[in-house]
Amino acid sequence: MPAVDVLRDWRQLGRSLELAQGFAYYLVFTNWPEQNQAGKALLNEALQTRGLSLQVVVPNDPARLVEDAIAALFHPDLLPDLPPNSPLWLECWRNGSDPDWNLARRRLMARLNEGRGRLEKEVLRPLILLLPRYGVLRAAEDAPDMWSIRKLVVHLERPAVSAVALESFPKFAEPPTPELLARAERRLAVWRKQWAKAEAAGDMHVLSLPDAGDAFDALLETGRLQDAKTVAEQALMASRARRDNSQPNTLRELSIALDKIGHVSRDLGNLEVARAAFQESLAICRQLRSTLGDAPQTLLNLSTSLNDLGRVYQDLGDFEAARLAYAEMLAINRQARAVLGDAPIALQALSISFDNIGQLARERGDLEVARMAVSESLALRRNLRSALGDNSQILRSLSISLDNVGLVARALGDMDAARAAYEESLALSRQLRVAHGEEPVVLEDIARGLGHLGWLQRDLGDLAASRAVYREGADLAARLVALRPEHPGYRKLLASFNADIAKLNSTVSIAP
Repeated sequence: MPAVDVLRDWRQLGRSLELAQGFAYYLVFTNWPEQNQAGKALLNEALQTRGLSLQVVVPNDPARLVEDAIAALFHPDLLPDLPPNSPLWLECWRNGSDPDWNLARRRLMARLNEGRGRLEKEVLRPLILLLPRYGVLRAAEDAPDMWSIRKLVVHLERPAVSAVALESFPKFAEPPTPELLARAERRLAVWRKQWAKAEAAGDMHVLSLPDAGDAFDALLETGRLQDAKTVAEQALMASRARRDNSQPNTLRELSIALDKIGHVSRDLGNLEVARAAFQESLAICRQLRSTLGDAPQTLLNLSTSLNDLGRVYQDLGDFEAARLAYAEMLAINRQARAVLGDAPIALQALSISFDNIGQLARERGDLEVARMAVSESLALRRNLRSALGDNSQILRSLSISLDNVGLVARALGDMDAARAAYEESLALSRQLRVAHGEEPVVLEDIARGLGHLGWLQRDLGDLAASRAVYREGADLAARLVALRPEHPGYRKLLASFNADIAKLNSTVSIAP
C-alpha cells in the first residue's frame, strides 16, 4: 500500500485522539516496523501541539508482558517526564508466530477484559495497542468486552510489491524449517521432563498443562501426529486426575484436553475415538454452562464443541446426529450474537453455523435449504471482510464460503454461478499463498478448490482445462503428502486427483 494511505490511517487515529477524553481503546494490527515508526512520528507531532507525547512501551520478555503493561497503564507516575494523560503506545505485535508471545498476548487481553471497569474509571488516557496483523479475531475473542468499547481499529497493509512478485509463487513448499523443528523438540522436551517428574511423584498437579498445549501445537505444526497424540493422551490423563467439579477451571482443562484428543484422532482417521472425545467434551461444556450461566465465552465454547462433534458425525455418515448438532450450534451462536452484537467473533461463529448446515443439506440433497444457508454464511463473511479488512482468517473463511456456494450452485445446475464462486474462492486462496508462503493449510485449500473447478470444467466438456487443473491439484497434493506423510487426508486427496486424471485420460482415449 502506498505510504500516503498508511498516513491516512494514522491521521484518522490522530484526529480521534484529539477528541478522546479519559480512557480510550485503540487497536492497530501491524507487521511492519517502518509503518509503525511513521505513525508514531505523526502522532507525536500532533500531540506536541498540546504539550503531550506518546509513552512508548516495548516489552521484550513475554514472561513480563502482562506485568509491564499493567504497570504502565495504572502507574504513569513512574515516568515523571511525561504528563499523566499522555497516550500509552504499547507494542505487542512482534513475534507473531512465537507460542510464548502468543500465550502472553492472550493473557494480557484476558487481564484487560477482566479489568475493563477499572480501566474506564482509573486510566484517564488513551491506550494504543499494537498487535500482530492477523490477530483481529483473536483480539475480539479474547477480550470481547474491550472490543465493544474500541474507539478505532487500524489494519496496516503489507508494503506495496511489484506485480511480477505477486505473480511469481514458488512452486512447492519447503519442509518445516529447522527453527520450527527445533522449537517442537524443545517444547516436547519440556513437557516430557514435567511428565517424568509428575509420574515419579505420583502427583499430576505439578504439571503445567499449557506446556502440554504448546508441545501439542508445535508437534502438529511439524506433522508429528503420533507424538502429538501421545502428548494429548498424557494431558488428558492429568486433566482427569485434577478434575474437581467444584472448580470450573479444572473442567475447562479437561474439555480442552479432550478436544486435543478429538482433533488429532480425526487427523489420523480414528473417527470413533474422535467422536467419543468430542462427546465427552460437549458434556463438560454443558455442565459449565449450567454452572456459569450464559456468559459469551461459555456460549462460544459450547458452540465450538458442537461444531467439532457435528463434523465427526458428518464424517461418519450420521447425518441426522450432525443436523441436530448444527441446529443447536446455530441457536447458541444466535444467542451469543444477541449478547455480543456484531463483534467479529460472534459473526464468524454464526457464519460457521450456516456453512455447516449448508454443507450437510447439500450432502442430503436438500438443495434449497443448502442454498439459503451458504448464501447467509457468505453475506456474513463479506460483511466481516468489509469491517476488518483482508486479514488471513477473514480471507480464508470467505474462500471456504465461496467454495460451498459453488458446490451448491453446481448441484442446482447453475454452472455460471458455480464457476464464478470457485474462481473467486481460488483467487483468495492464491492471495493467501502470496502473503503467507506455502503453509499446508493454504496448499490444501488451493488443491481442494482446484478439484472442484476441474470437476465443473469436466462436466462442461472442457477436458483440456480440467486436466490442467487436476494436474496442478495433484502436484499440490503430492507435496502435502511429502510434508505430512502421517496425514491420511492428504493421501486420500492425492489418490482422488490421480483417479480423476486417469478417468479423463480414459475418456479421451476412447473418444471417437
